[in-house]
Amino acid sequence: MKQFFKSILPLGVLLVGMLSACQPFDGKNLLPYEPKNGIYYWRTTFCPTEEERSFVRNHDIGRIYLHMYDVDACDYEAKRIEPIATLQFQDSLMSGVEYVPTVYITQDAIRALDGREAEIAEKIVTRTLNMVDWHEIPNVQEMQIDGDWQTSTRDSYFLFCKELRKRLHAHGLRLSATIRISQLREKVPPVDRGVLMIYNTGSVRNETTENSILDVETCKAYFGHRSIQKYDLPMDYALPTFGWAAVYNEHGHFQNLSYTMDYPAPQFERLDSTHYRSCLFGIHKGVHFGHGDIIRVEITSAAMLEEVKALLPMDEQQSIILYHLDNNQTSRYTHEEIDSVFAH
Repeated sequence: MKQFFKSILPLGVLLVGMLSACQPFDGKNLLPYEPKNGIYYWRTTFCPTEEERSFVRNHDIGRIYLHMYDVDACDYEAKRIEPIATLQFQDSLMSGVEYVPTVYITQDAIRALDGREAEIAEKIVTRTLNMVDWHEIPNVQEMQIDGDWQTSTRDSYFLFCKELRKRLHAHGLRLSATIRISQLREKVPPVDRGVLMIYNTGSVRNETTENSILDVETCKAYFGHRSIQKYDLPMDYALPTFGWAAVYNEHGHFQNLSYTMDYPAPQFERLDSTHYRSCLFGIHKGVHFGHGDIIRVEITSAAMLEEVKALLPMDEQQSIILYHLDNNQTSRYTHEEIDSVFAH
């Protein structure tokens, strides 16, 4: 994209959005938060299958966190921060659902924010709301920022969130932010609401990790000492309903991730219930494997989800959010298992 955060709308609409973003705010015009079953939609094209649309209806999902684009530092030295991986709409939106436009900001972009927090916040809010208007996304009451800030970038990121929140409040919108479990012992970001991401809790690069998507023991360690109760921010909980396979070379070094769960003989030798050894040198379902590579298949079972969920303090004002809407993944669960995960 040659122009920084190039607008997809006519100039007149852009100017209206920019002027309204400068209006004073006090947060009093925000609609009250209503807990709903939620799910993320995290692809670069919006074209849910009929099975995925039925999943939303059948499980009374009332809120979809819609990944709009990523923000990355394409040239860190020049501090050029640009949107990438913008969502392309190829099908109609689902009716009767609240949408939360969600923007992921990379660690490189967070580091490049320093000194430009207000400028980038302005551009992100303007671009996101222009997309909402252009694609006629209905029932938008909130925007979410997803970023893995570190202690070294905390002050800049928090200022950035403050600037985002100010501009969104001028439009009557809340700002929510994802919270990693490692951040529960840190200061609280200046946002209206948090979503605790309870996945990717183990090290996928470590060959000895049992399940990097959801490590129950890690969750127990972080959720102890009333860390969630002490966290001074209303929060919802995001739980994983996906699986993947981590691939390591014969020396135990992490190679890549595969979303294929089927590793048939004779191309692959089954070592145990979750591990395979590659007997080929070539491509299997789009992923390159070397001879002797070790594949660890990771699936988040319903039992694991229930065990972690039991650790969480829940009240009637909190929501469960699934990551993410993909029939290839969610079809591994029964209707009753999904309903149980959503139940308080």
